[in-house]
Amino acid sequence: MFNGKTTKFIGELSQTDLEGLSWIMPKERGGVLKTYSKEGYAVVFEMKKKQTKVIPKVVGTDISFHVKTDAEGWLMEDWRVSEEAEKGAYLGELEKDFSELPEQQIRQVLYKLQHTYKVDVTDFRDSLRINYPKTWKKIKDDWDQIFSTVHITYNVKINISNPGSSTE
Repeated sequence: MFNGKTTKFIGELSQTDLEGLSWIMPKERGGVLKTYSKEGYAVVFEMKKKQTKVIPKVVGTDISFHVKTDAEGWLMEDWRVSEEAEKGAYLGELEKDFSELPEQQIRQVLYKLQHTYKVDVTDFRDSLRINYPKTWKKIKDDWDQIFSTVHITYNVKINISNPGSSTE
């Protein structure tokens, strides 16, 4: 990453950071998540569709954001259960497990962006500029510094639309 004002290199993001970033960037598509069942078997989810909304909120001088991501995809591998058992409660558990993974990645990358590098490489500035143009005009010159202090919440919801393949 480079500082936009000084054009100096300030650091880089890991693969996990980039995956977290892709969950909060509205235009990014695709991806695979891997987790393990309680029994220790690998389970893989492939994202087919994703919708992300970055919702800014301005109250006085306080700026905050909420990132809402809904993803739909297929269960690609599950080495634990038969196809008949992949319904209901089990899929619900997996959806919850898969939702926690991107939230961890988002938490990690936001920490780095806000506290380590103090730079916004996401669509937060655009969302604020479009929804609160008067506020943006006042703060745009100091945005990266302000970005490092704003409160950001996020929620990822995973929907497994196709149980895919499995092996008993």
